[in-house]
Amino acid sequence: YEEAIQDYSKIIELCPKDFDAYSDRAFCYKCLKQYEKMIQDYSKIIELRPKNYDAHLTLANSYFDLEQYEKAIQCYSKTIELKPKDDLAYTRRIICYERLNQYEKAIPDYSKIIKVIICILKNAIQYTNYGKVTLDITGNVQNEICNLEFIVLLVANALNAFGNELGMEAVT
Repeated sequence: YEEAIQDYSKIIELCPKDFDAYSDRAFCYKCLKQYEKMIQDYSKIIELRPKNYDAHLTLANSYFDLEQYEKAIQCYSKTIELKPKDDLAYTRRIICYERLNQYEKAIPDYSKIIKVIICILKNAIQYTNYGKVTLDITGNVQNEICNLEFIVLLVANALNAFGNELGMEAVT
């Protein structure tokens, strides 16, 4: 990784606005557990591309992993601003608030997560209705079973993702 860091640094010297070079170098820093340098590179990516969702999320996750929860909250907030239905960002921000004993600030995020889960359920119901139409037209019972299995997996995955972040047991 050291050699790659040197190569990416040379690229950055020649092309200081090459956000891919910053991103790749940041990955190398992460692998070497040089988190502060990684954070600097992701901050630079955000400077170059302020609406880069992935950079904001990665920076937020980095602060989260370093237990710098105030900074993580700021970054998750920006991530949510860029992608309002990002359940991972809401969930992580909830955990940050809880670790800072700011429980009242977590309540709106819980509401948002519940709305995301309701949206997933509504989409699942619409998908089921599509499956019923397909069943009525084609008489294909197997298709309906596959649709229902897909919906169950979709909802279980959404609930598990939320639960895993909060340290809850998986839905089976």
